[in-house]
Amino acid sequence: MDCNTVAQEVLGLIQAEGIILSDDLSQVEQVVRQAVFRIGAKAIELHLAGKKLGYEGSSRVCDNPDCNQDQKFVNHRPRTLGTLLGQVTFKRAYYHCPHCGSSCCPYDQSVGLGAGQESVGLAKAAALASAVDPFIPAATLLYELSGQRLGDRTVHRISRQVGSVACEQERQLALRMASWSVPLEGIEARPARLYVCVDGVMVHRQQWNEAKCVACYWETDDGHGGTLRQTRYAVRFESAEPFKAFVWSL
Repeated sequence: MDCNTVAQEVLGLIQAEGIILSDDLSQVEQVVRQAVFRIGAKAIELHLAGKKLGYEGSSRVCDNPDCNQDQKFVNHRPRTLGTLLGQVTFKRAYYHCPHCGSSCCPYDQSVGLGAGQESVGLAKAAALASAVDPFIPAATLLYELSGQRLGDRTVHRISRQVGSVACEQERQLALRMASWSVPLEGIEARPARLYVCVDGVMVHRQQWNEAKCVACYWETDDGHGGTLRQTRYAVRFESAEPFKAFVWSL
């Protein structure tokens, strides 16, 4: 089956649903995109349905570090997630420890699924949108670009979770940088000249605090005789002495 045949099948599906495609390109692309998304989501479900997701046998070592017993396989339990293609439902192995009461789905852990109702791909898209816009506009931006709708509070939650992880990674790197123990292979670029700008701005939280800001930028060849500016930032509520480690690590 080639691409033309599949495309004809998609048009046939749209027609069977009683939808009439006009000559308006905007209307056509919206309708076709939604149909393709539904097909893609169903393809994911069909693919995962043939897998024993997370099954590790009749028992596995309990995840609880204080428990030296085994978790027992109970059954395959369903989970529904929002993805970049729409809602997807799949079943994965569920284990329970009769000794300490802990339980887990190894598949969720192995592919990075948290407690939220979004796939990793959709959560990443939401986090990227919220990095350039406040939460409410970010939810709108996400829908316009991906066709997937998340609530403002969901985008807010994802952003705070991602931000807290990024904040801790930044802090750990600064702690290592304070003792000059950062491996050189982690260096992103080696520009001939690096510009470093440091400033502060007063921000009101429960009280007024200074947010210390650093920007590092350098220029690269754009391949057409011009230059491109590459910029990286860090902002921290730190006193001057600890903030130096964040500047160095950036």
